[in-house]
Amino acid sequence: MTEEAVPLHERVDDLDERVVSLEMYRKEQELYRKEQELYRKEQEKFNSDVKYQLSNIETTVLKESGKQQEMSQQLLNHVLKKDSEDSKFERQQKKFTQKQLWSVISIVVSAIFGAGGLLFLLFEAITK
Repeated sequence: MTEEAVPLHERVDDLDERVVSLEMYRKEQELYRKEQELYRKEQEKFNSDVKYQLSNIETTVLKESGKQQEMSQQLLNHVLKKDSEDSKFERQQKKFTQKQLWSVISIVVSAIFGAGGLLFLLFEAITK
């Protein structure tokens, strides 16, 4: 059927149905837009909360890393000081050991040459 053959009241009814259908479609679109806007706001709030929490975590990590660096520096200073003291003690101990060794050597040499000289004199006296 062509448009001319369709009675006017059917065409008006058909037009009313299309208008009602378009209005429903527009209302659905408006509802969808509002839902999207609400979702966007919720997402923005969520993103804002995540940024805030990340900022707090970053601050905490920076504080803790600063404390860790401080503690590491203190440990390093302590170890270096102890190492320095150990080295000083080792040098003193080595010096003392060398003094003791030379002392023993000088006593032994003195005893050998002193006793040898004494024996030589005794032998000289006996043989004459």
